[in-house]
Amino acid sequence: MVTKTQTAALSEVESLITKLIKRVEQKRIDEYSSEWFGKNDLFRQLDEINELIHEYGLDQKLLNDATEKLYNALMKTSEYQYAALLAKKYGL
Repeated sequence: MVTKTQTAALSEVESLITKLIKRVEQKRIDEYSSEWFGKNDLFRQLDEINELIHEYGLDQKLLNDATEKLYNALMKTSEYQYAALLAKKYGL
């Protein structure tokens, strides 16, 4: 049975995933000269999502689905370098 805490955490995880994918789809990875959303930030945000999943006892499938969606978004926006790094790190 899912608790209210888990429901709230699930909503937060889904929101973070959606925001991350939107940033990728809007091609805001290396926007401007400062790499404010680069490789490290991408992995840091995925790590934060993973921590929330573990902290609240949510299904690990959430991270797997998020990683797959993010990979697809990176490929769709021709961010192949980031897609390759993501696939390597998460074993896609």
